[in-house]
Amino acid sequence: MNGYIKILAAVLLFCTCYVTFQTLDRSDPVSSSNDLYKLIKSKQEDYYVKPENAQIDPVWKKTPGMNGRKVNVDESYKKMKKDGKFDEDKLVFDQIPPKVSLDDLEASPIYRGHPDKEMVSLLINVSWGLNISLI
Repeated sequence: MNGYIKILAAVLLFCTCYVTFQTLDRSDPVSSSNDLYKLIKSKQEDYYVKPENAQIDPVWKKTPGMNGRKVNVDESYKKMKKDGKFDEDKLVFDQIPPKVSLDDLEASPIYRGHPDKEMVSLLINVSWGLNISLI
């Protein structure tokens, strides 16, 4: 009877260890053996954009700043994990706000946007000729 208990205990121990081992995620990003995660992490600096503060320019007056960005390695890894290869289009970025925004500056006109930011502005100045009022 004592032998059966030892065998049963050994089988239970084996099953518990086996199930635990099988449920471990071997592709865990923290794992140092994961090449894709390491590759994404190594390219992180290549895609980093430093945030730029808003400022008051002597010529252009109030000039907006621009958000920076950094690669979110964990989220990028999750998107690329299925394919198992690096894909620049699947990179996930976190925005980094500038320390100084337009609201932090004193009142001043804005004549242009940030020179490095792709944007379009449309200004319509409607003038219908002389403003005549009938008395």
